[in-house]
Amino acid sequence: MITYPSTRGVFEEDIHEICGVVHANGGQVYMDGANMNAQVGLCRPEDIGSGVVA
Repeated sequence: MITYPSTRGVFEEDIHEICGVVHANGGQVYMDGANMNAQVGLCRPEDIGSGVVA
């Protein structure tokens, strides 16, 4: 599970690499939807590499 941006409001610069490593090892990235308001107009969960958002 990943919170993006973090609870402190940090947009992790290596998010694509992090999600890629998880996917390469057969995992799925679950994105916590609690901070989705901070993403509006800046990014989309699909572009980040998240498989599930709740």
